[in-house]
Amino acid sequence: MKEEKFVENVTFNNASGGQINYANHGSTVYVTNNQVTLLVQLIGDLKGQLAGKIEIPEAEKEHTYQLLDMIQKQRDADAQKSLANIVLERLQKWQGVFTAASGTGQVITAIMDVLSSL
Repeated sequence: MKEEKFVENVTFNNASGGQINYANHGSTVYVTNNQVTLLVQLIGDLKGQLAGKIEIPEAEKEHTYQLLDMIQKQRDADAQKSLANIVLERLQKWQGVFTAASGTGQVITAIMDVLSSL
């Protein structure tokens, strides 16, 4: 009797950016974490929230956006964590400028949550 292999391709779209666990017939669990996609979305939200706000100097905003872009592209976990720590310090400072209930404060908190999980 010839053994047949079963191959299954599955694509998951997880809008929340959370973790997905999938076990195939051999009970192998594949884990993906969609944090980078969520980070990209949050950076866009942050740029929109900070547009025209004078509380944060433009040069500081641009430098932070550049660091966030570098985090997205960085594949080395240690380098990514080092960059994330720099941005986390800056965002903590920004939290003092915007209330937690404001849209800007909420986006900053969400980005900090993602960066802390890297």
